[in-house]
Amino acid sequence: MSEEHPRVRIFVFGDTGVGKTALCKSLCRRSKADEVSNEGGWTVGCRIHVRKHQLDENSSILVEFCDVGGSAKFEDSRLVFLRRLKAD
Repeated sequence: MSEEHPRVRIFVFGDTGVGKTALCKSLCRRSKADEVSNEGGWTVGCRIHVRKHQLDENSSILVEFCDVGGSAKFEDSRLVFLRRLKAD
C-alpha cells in the first residue's frame, strides 16, 4: 500500500510568457530555470507539478504547484481555479 503524505497546493498566476512554467519545473526537477524555459508553448487551463519535500528524516510533504495559464485568451479557464481557492 502506498504511503500517504500531507499536501500543500500553491497556485502560480501571472501574465503569459513570464516564466511560471519554468519556475515550477525548476522547483520540482531541481534544474535551472533556463534549462526548462526553452520548451515553448502556452499552458491552457492548469498544469500540475509535484515535488516531494523531505521535512526531516521521518516525514515528508507533497508540494503541488498549480501552474495556471496566463494568456488572456484563456481567461475564463482561470476563473474555475480562482473560485475554488481557500486560504488557510
